[in-house]
Amino acid sequence: MKILMLTWEYPPRIVGGIARVVNDLSKRLIKDGHDVYVVTYREGSAPYYENDKGVHVYRVDNYMINPNNFIDWIMQLNFNMVAKVNELIAKGEKFDFPSGIPEVRYIRIKVLDSWSGQGYVQFSEFTFYKSE
Repeated sequence: MKILMLTWEYPPRIVGGIARVVNDLSKRLIKDGHDVYVVTYREGSAPYYENDKGVHVYRVDNYMINPNNFIDWIMQLNFNMVAKVNELIAKGEKFDFPSGIPEVRYIRIKVLDSWSGQGYVQFSEFTFYKSE
């Protein structure tokens, strides 16, 4: 299968645990014989494209619409990653979707309070497409 992953961090950018998870999962999928493409945020002087031991890593720039506003930053990053995926598809890349996946879009926004009394927002979005 040709697998596409979108993530806001991938090595050398490591903010939390997702970079390690996506990196390890990508390498495992390569070992299992799959082609893996990752589209992620470009930080500093990281290359726009690299082949990381078989993982095709494409990085995109991001711009702050509203300084210090994480939600705006993520929204803009999502737009930039989707633009990169569209560019790859326009160049002839075709990605596989496992059969049996329903066409579903799930968005969850939840306002949480931390023990320190400061609020924060958790935003999750998952999109699945049929493979037909």
